[in-house]
Amino acid sequence: MIDAGLLLFLASVVVISLSGVIVPGPLLAVTIAKGPEGPHAGAWVGLGHGIVEMPLIALIALGFGTVLSSRPFTVGVGLLGGAML
Repeated sequence: MIDAGLLLFLASVVVISLSGVIVPGPLLAVTIAKGPEGPHAGAWVGLGHGIVEMPLIALIALGFGTVLSSRPFTVGVGLLGGAML
């Protein structure tokens, strides 16, 4: 039987991965821009996204999720994001 912690981890991986797939943004723009360059352009974009995303997934698996969900971190990211906008 699969451990509940493993199921929770896999669910969080799916949710994090969907952020790059569903939300229209830079990843979609790059995919559209690079698509005409060749038949494997989408695979390269996906691989690049995976390379960036895998360390985040590893950090969450190692317990860094508590830091990411802490109040000081979320406030800091919100202020930084707001300043950039």
